[in-house]
Amino acid sequence: MFNPKRLTLARERRGLSKRKLAESIGVSDRAVTAYEGGEYPPEDASLAKICGALGFPPSFFTGADNLFQPQPETVSFRSLSTLTSPKRNAAISSATIACMLDDWIDAKFGRPQLNVPDLRGMSSEEAANGVRVAWGLGEKPIKHMVQLLESKGIRVYSLAEMANEADALSFWKEQTPFVLLNIQKSPERSRFDAAHELGHLVMHRHGGPQGQDAEKEANDFASALLMPRSGLLATVPPVPTLPQVLQLKAYWLVSAMAMVYRLKEVGAITEWHSRILFQDLAMKGYRRGEPDGMMQRETSPSLTKIFEALRKEHMPKSKIAADLGLLESELEQHVFGLVIQSIHGNGGDSSFTPSFKPNFKPQFTVIK
Repeated sequence: MFNPKRLTLARERRGLSKRKLAESIGVSDRAVTAYEGGEYPPEDASLAKICGALGFPPSFFTGADNLFQPQPETVSFRSLSTLTSPKRNAAISSATIACMLDDWIDAKFGRPQLNVPDLRGMSSEEAANGVRVAWGLGEKPIKHMVQLLESKGIRVYSLAEMANEADALSFWKEQTPFVLLNIQKSPERSRFDAAHELGHLVMHRHGGPQGQDAEKEANDFASALLMPRSGLLATVPPVPTLPQVLQLKAYWLVSAMAMVYRLKEVGAITEWHSRILFQDLAMKGYRRGEPDGMMQRETSPSLTKIFEALRKEHMPKSKIAADLGLLESELEQHVFGLVIQSIHGNGGDSSFTPSFKPNFKPQFTVIK
């Protein structure tokens, strides 16, 4: 039977209003309201137009009603102040689809046990130190941020198209934490976003943090986590020059602007010195990104390993997408584009080499 909640999900996933959808399929606004309200289902011809307009197959709209849809007040957005309501809804809908995929994976694979400390009530600096102590990170740079989160039981997916105006978002699905990252951003920015969302998960657990204060706390947490005070001070030369700042940012795997900000925060440079460095970096284009482009983008080692296992079992991406009632392209957008590279369905070798072996083994056999 037609599931009206899934129509709302699909429409918001594409960032469309009811009126826009009505115009695109040639029905009245009232008809779309009736479809989504469960008053009556669309006729076959209208459903076909809905599928074409929204890019979802008919099977999606007859799927189960047990979707997990995060409430806006429980989702932490990295760039909430700049998001319009349609873009925010598109991001939340992307999160719902990520949860669908995660349920599918959970039914077939074991996952690392959850190890996320509850650090509510701590300052950002204290919480960052608490995470480093709890996870045994010491004072050295974190080489792989996504790998670290996944190894602690945090589900990491990518924000899909139409949702990527959000830098990142995080939420709890019952006792399972999720982080969705925008892979259109620079690798340095994406790493910082991942640390920022971790700050929300440990400091604002289930609390639906909103507002500038919560965002600043998460920013300060990310800065302190990625550039711990003692470790950073041990690597900073007296009165660092711009070339030395760029060396530091490459060592700590952060953006140049974030490095200067943190150096000022820990007292390694003065306010005046930081202004000079910020100006020099802006002149070289670092305000808009990282023009040196030396850092490799992080992806999901866990998902890579999962798709490698599925490829060896001759499970094509079309089967996974069909199980979820999605198009293959929709699936790919939520997994860092890994499906195209890692699943061929013909047993051929994958061109993607995972950099990490997650702590799980397949617990299923695919019926060929």
